Amino acid sequence: MLMILGVKVIQMVTLSTIQTNLKNVLEGRELQEIHHPEIDSSFRLVSEKLTYLTEKSAKVREPCLTKMKRRLLRKSAKRVRVTCMIRSVKNFLLQYDFYQV
Repeated sequence: MLMILGVKVIQMVTLSTIQTNLKNVLEGRELQEIHHPEIDSSFRLVSEKLTYLTEKSAKVREPCLTKMKRRLLRKSAKRVRVTCMIRSVKNFLLQYDFYQV
């Protein structure tokens, strides 16, 4: 009976540590030792791969965002130029009484 209770306590502690490690992997934090070599190495491997994929996706995403920013800036600059040109023409026409508001 005491042995079964001991095994259940160890299982609960291990499951709690596994849940904590899952959260830590997803949040990019350090892992806790479970003292089970297979589980520890699996968590380290998953953590390393997730970190690698996160870094790679950031490197891929950065040029795309930069390209989108440049495109938006060009569009904005074009709108500003067109707006300024329209105002200039309107002012010119108002100056010579060609345009009436």
